Amino acid sequence: MSVRGYTLGVNWSRGTDYSGALEDVSSYAAGAENIVTTWGRTDRYTSSDARASDLTFSLLNHGREFSPENTGSPIYGRQLVGTPAKLELNGTVIASGVIGGYEVDSNRGEKTFTAECTDAWTRLGETQLSTAVLQGQRTGDLIDFILDEIGWPASARSIDSGATLVPYWWADGVDAKTAMLDLVHSEGEPAIAYVRNGVFTFRDRHHRLTRTASLTSQGTHTHIVPAGPIGTDHKILKDSFVYSHGLDRIINIATLEVTLRRPGREAVVWSNDDPIVLAASEVRTIIVRTDEPFLNMILPDEDLIYLNEGTFTTDYTLASGSISWGLSRTSGQSAYLTMTAGGGGAVINTGLRIRATPLIEGATQKFTASDATSIAVYGESEWASPSAPWAYYYDAQAIVEQMVATYSQPQPSVEFQIEGVLGSDTMARIEAAEIGDRITVRNDEIGLNADFHIEQLTHVVKKLGMRHTLTVAGQVCAPVQAATPFTFGVAGRGFNQGQFTAFAGNSPATMFRFNTAGQGFNQGVFAT
Repeated sequence: MSVRGYTLGVNWSRGTDYSGALEDVSSYAAGAENIVTTWGRTDRYTSSDARASDLTFSLLNHGREFSPENTGSPIYGRQLVGTPAKLELNGTVIASGVIGGYEVDSNRGEKTFTAECTDAWTRLGETQLSTAVLQGQRTGDLIDFILDEIGWPASARSIDSGATLVPYWWADGVDAKTAMLDLVHSEGEPAIAYVRNGVFTFRDRHHRLTRTASLTSQGTHTHIVPAGPIGTDHKILKDSFVYSHGLDRIINIATLEVTLRRPGREAVVWSNDDPIVLAASEVRTIIVRTDEPFLNMILPDEDLIYLNEGTFTTDYTLASGSISWGLSRTSGQSAYLTMTAGGGGAVINTGLRIRATPLIEGATQKFTASDATSIAVYGESEWASPSAPWAYYYDAQAIVEQMVATYSQPQPSVEFQIEGVLGSDTMARIEAAEIGDRITVRNDEIGLNADFHIEQLTHVVKKLGMRHTLTVAGQVCAPVQAATPFTFGVAGRGFNQGQFTAFAGNSPATMFRFNTAGQGFNQGVFAT
């Protein structure tokens, strides 16, 4: 039953829809407290990682329908962790997740059931990966690969291709969430990966240079003095505006160290000196786990004689019987080796050696960017960088340059609220707002009138639509190079024509892009 266009559902039966007993709980939510959902980054800054989105709601429980001890409830025994829930507005899902915990308040003045839900971003940390080595892949391709590995539906993804090219990538003994974050960090700011309503989203470091919603303001949010309308603006709620000038986020020195791997010479990458005894037709599987990643792992060969650590040897010597071999894969940092004995069994008393091409570490290179003008004003302020383990040389340089270009000067951030009941235009903006949207913020009290990118969103729905408040948090749009930089010998860019360029980021108006007039060959500038 929809209440003011809102529907809150809890899928107690875990069925294909929300049609079971007490699965439409809208009427119970209408008289309870707020429904709250948040997603995006951990704070309002572009350089921060994503947070798991959440959904918290309360239901009236005067009839003890949701009390887990009530054997007379139609959902008795189903109030379990992992139960799906979702909030819809006019048929569109605003938030979803699974119940991670709940509380039942039986006090006379309350009598409520309150649940806290989280999305699948949290559960990614529970899935361990063990993969082959992938070569020459972009970050977006690798994130797609990880999602394939953990069984994430292809229809529930929105993945950018990525700008960083990874020569060799693998994962072994690392959880999917950590693997994803390593790739995001190797892509560089303002890349982000997050889950919303079951859809996994990855945006690369160039997405705000190409996506329409990031390039064009999606709405103007105002606190005007004196108060008055200026068209279709969205009024900022009184006393909700928070502003930071960004002095605490100055970065004028950024450094990354990159150690790439390269194939070495074929060598013994794993060995075991224990004798192996198999019964007739016995099948045994062992784990081959190496210190370094490898390529081209070879099945054991009894006949090949080779030099290993100064001694001529073979992979194994069969004392009796017969044996055949199988490998689960030929690259990675571990593999399953299967041994199958013949009808007479098999005895290997010389131990076993496995050969492959190791991926060895090359020289470590250091990439640094700095801004002398910023250092002279604010002093040295270094980037406390996360590791970017998969960044290639050119990408590492682009990452540090982008960090300094963005944060060498103060980057203001804001947080404020807008209320849907103030107008249909504002309600439509609340429904449409997404992470990465460009918006215009005007606050006459502090003289602010600038464009920002949204980094975090929080919806608060009171009594299922009696009020619907959106908290918007974001950072000012990053600086870009001048469209017409001062250049000697170029018409239109000389004295009184061209502009001196600051150390700033890529400009969407001048970066090289295929199929875009004025930005093709001999016109556009390659982006970092």
